[in-house]
Amino acid sequence: MSALDSKQYKEEERRNWDRIANNWQKWWKSIERGAEKVSSRLIDLAEIKPGSRVLDIVTGIGEPAITAVE
Repeated sequence: MSALDSKQYKEEERRNWDRIANNWQKWWKSIERGAEKVSSRLIDLAEIKPGSRVLDIVTGIGEPAITAVE
């Protein structure tokens, strides 16, 4: 078993995400519309109100945190 090379791993991850970034941008509006009801429901269940603090941890494109901010 070889040791994990963190620098190589980070570079590879960056290349992978850079490669798919254009598709995220291309499909963002469709994804956002599709996630709207789920995001709204999650915010309701979490009882997020104006003035609440929300910590976004690895939610990919930012949903539902973006909706929570709005």
